Amino acid sequence: MKCTKCNHEYDDSLAACPLCGEPAPVRSSTAEPYTHTEPHQFTPARSVAEVPQVIATPETSGAAPLVLGILSLFIPFIGIVLGIIAIVMGSSQRQANPPGTAHHALGQAGWVLGIVGLVFQALLIVWFFVVIGFAMNAFQDVVSYAPYRYDIF
Repeated sequence: MKCTKCNHEYDDSLAACPLCGEPAPVRSSTAEPYTHTEPHQFTPARSVAEVPQVIATPETSGAAPLVLGILSLFIPFIGIVLGIIAIVMGSSQRQANPPGTAHHALGQAGWVLGIVGLVFQALLIVWFFVVIGFAMNAFQDVVSYAPYRYDIF
């Protein structure tokens, strides 16, 4: 900025000329202040007919087949019954509730876990009988080849 009294150049941030002390001229703002003349009218983004309606869901919860499906994985032998119940209840939840709702998703998860639990329990039973069969066979071999034969079986 240039001083009006002594023509000395100085920084724009100073309030007065450092040489002669002349106050800096008052600068006017180049931007015009915002003036609002008319009120703003809000328009809805979509009409009331386009707004999705809330679908009423039944009062039954999809958590029961989910819990039964989880229990069918961890409770030996009783898990077969729990898995069958989880499959039936999950299937009914999937049909009773529209896709995309929480109850439908819980029913689907219970249905899947019921199937997985049922398969797991079937494999567990097969494994149990195979292990028992091998153990019985090994026991008979030990008893039959013992130096002193005992008629246990």
